[in-house]
This record gives sequence, C-alpha cells and structure tokens, in this order.
Amino acid sequence: MPVRARQILPNQYYHVYNRVSGNNILFPVKKNYLNCCQLLTKYAAQGKIGIVAFCLMPTHYHLLLIQRGNASISKYISNVFNCYVQAFNKQTGRKGPLFLSRFKNKSIDKQEYLLYLCRYIHLNPVKAGLVHHPAEWPYSDYKEWVGQNKPNSEQAILICDYFQGVENYEQFVMEYKIDKDIEGKLEKYYLDCK
Repeated sequence: MPVRARQILPNQYYHVYNRVSGNNILFPVKKNYLNCCQLLTKYAAQGKIGIVAFCLMPTHYHLLLIQRGNASISKYISNVFNCYVQAFNKQTGRKGPLFLSRFKNKSIDKQEYLLYLCRYIHLNPVKAGLVHHPAEWPYSDYKEWVGQNKPNSEQAILICDYFQGVENYEQFVMEYKIDKDIEGKLEKYYLDCK
C-alpha cells in the first residue's frame, strides 16, 4: 500500500473516518456493529490507543483517537478493519476491499475544537435521521459521555476538565445550533470522503 502522506504524531488527537465503496452497507445487521465495537475495544487496549469518541454509521465510521507513546493509529485501524472486513466478506460471500479508499485522518490542532468534534460525532445518527436523540443510537459512545455507561479514561478526563460533569456535556450536545462561524472553522475536521 502507498505510504500515508500525513504523519500521525503521538499524544495528538485525530478524527479518523472512512466510507464504504459503492452501494455497500458497512453494518448490515446488529451483529456487525457489535463485532466492530468489540474489535475497536480489543485493539485499542492492545495498541495503547485512546478512544475519545466514536460512532458507527451504516455506510461509514467516525473515530476520535489519541495515540499514546509509540502506539500507532495506522496499525490500529489496519488491525480493526482488516479483521472486520475479513469476517464481513466471509459472512456475506463477497470478496475484495469494502472501503472507498484508505482511512482518512485529520489532526485536531486546537483543543477547543475537540469538544465540538465530539458533539459532531455523537450527533451523526440524529442528523442522518436514524434516531431523534443520540442516546437512542447504540453504536456510539454517547452513553459513556453522559454517564449512562462507564466512560473510559480518555473520556473521563475530558468530561471532568471541560464539562465538570456528564450533565453539562449532554446539555452541550442538546443545545447544538448551527453557528456559521464555528462550523466554518470546524469543516476541515469533518468527513470529506463523500
């Protein structure tokens, strides 16, 4: 495979995402979502990758990650999705690549945008019309962010540092309205692999 143009640096936050090719569905049934969630957790623990926020959608995924020390986000994504695609291809009887291209990543170079990106990720299924409230979508970590499930260490740090509690994050998400100035600044961090 070709060498990735952008180097992924340690202790830096990244929005990582990819979309399936053609008219494929990435997660056709519940067990596919659950399998991918298990792989995300398993390989994060093995590779010292911090999962800050994630959302799995029918045709794409969003991950907000941080690599610690000499961990590798590239290797993490490769492990998770090579394993997922092999199982998916076996299940569906298909062959070959499932994704449109290699995964994309965007460095989050301003701390203030990190929180807006978490909100963007968690609101994805609402904006897509799949649910009315982000807590209704079982394939994201929104429930960890609002205290319905136990947050991981990366989430707990951000919740404590920026929101002083899960209630304030929920309010931050639910008070979302389009601020053209903020949205303009955040566009470069959003999904661009349509």
